[in-house]
Amino acid sequence: MIIAVAASVSATAYAQACSNESPVVAAVALYKHHYEFIHDGAGSPPLSESLRALVAANIEQNLKAGDVGAVDWDFWTDAQDGTASPDAKGALVNRSGAKVIVRLQYQFRLAPESHPRAKVSDVHLVRAASGCWLIDDLRHNGKSLRAILRRGTRATVEAK
Repeated sequence: MIIAVAASVSATAYAQACSNESPVVAAVALYKHHYEFIHDGAGSPPLSESLRALVAANIEQNLKAGDVGAVDWDFWTDAQDGTASPDAKGALVNRSGAKVIVRLQYQFRLAPESHPRAKVSDVHLVRAASGCWLIDDLRHNGKSLRAILRRGTRATVEAK
């Protein structure tokens, strides 16, 4: 419940600040400033209401159970170990009305001395009535975060 209230307040603050933001800027900001949102909310990133509800339900459910959640790995890198670069480059790859897909490219190292590997994730965004771009799904290596959270969370929070 506290997570949902904090997320709602932060979403309002975000909506007031994002009027001129492009979908690419929104997707890159998700990666840079809210990397861990799947596991801890990470400062309430600009998520669509349905994805926000799934993330919050997953976090709340797993706090109660003392578990790690439906995603027990780094979704961005598809690994449990290693480090992703702190910055990503984004490019708009698909636009259909109020929905867009931004492809993020970044580097991953399994160990500090290892060669970096290129990683790619697609951020699906929807345009809110406020004009802001909100993250609606994150896809990496053929996996949808929304689908994983829907299957792994016992909540009936999503209207879609």
